[in-house]
Amino acid sequence: MSGPVSVAVFDLDGTLIDSHRDIAAALDEVLVDVGAEPLGPEVIRTMIGGGAKVLIQRALGDRVDALFASAHARFYDVYRRRLLETTRLYDGVEAMLATLAERGVVCAIATNKPAAFTAPIVEALELELPWASADEVPDKKPDPAVVRLALERAGAPDVPAAHVGYVGDMPIDRETAARCGARFFGVGWGFDPAGLEGAAETVASLTDRLLGRRAPEETIDK
Repeated sequence: MSGPVSVAVFDLDGTLIDSHRDIAAALDEVLVDVGAEPLGPEVIRTMIGGGAKVLIQRALGDRVDALFASAHARFYDVYRRRLLETTRLYDGVEAMLATLAERGVVCAIATNKPAAFTAPIVEALELELPWASADEVPDKKPDPAVVRLALERAGAPDVPAAHVGYVGDMPIDRETAARCGARFFGVGWGFDPAGLEGAAETVASLTDRLLGRRAPEETIDK
């Protein structure tokens, strides 16, 4: 299906906000604390997307059995301290959300980020959107439950899935969209856009796609 969406649900990290430096700084601090090697932000950014537990498991690699418990216990406190050191909206996001609102597109956020981190970030960056975090539902993305909760909080639980767009920067987001029947819109500026063929390379291009201003073949809706 082509044309504009009625509802746009956004992933958070790597889609609306650039948070990878704060996540990486926190994770590297924890890795050093538990006796593992730090990985650096460019490596860690490709590991983000499955939630904190998955991130730590990926970072520890073959040392996960020995070090996971202590690393996981420390990560939340360390990241909470670093939560907003460098995290910011991507350029153009504020204008995009305003344009979508003016055109009557309902917007929301559905993220694997724990609610305890999502809430202060959304508040600090003045993202005045309904949101849902995956620790508020039984399963994380790619399970579609967090998207459905976001739709409910946005007052759009009954909008046909074909009129809903899910926007993300990783293959896990494309799978999430597929599982809930929504159209998928990939972005090329995020943490792990490899494999998202035809992803929007700018926020302006994404805005056009969500509003149906691009030819159908340029919109990722599978």
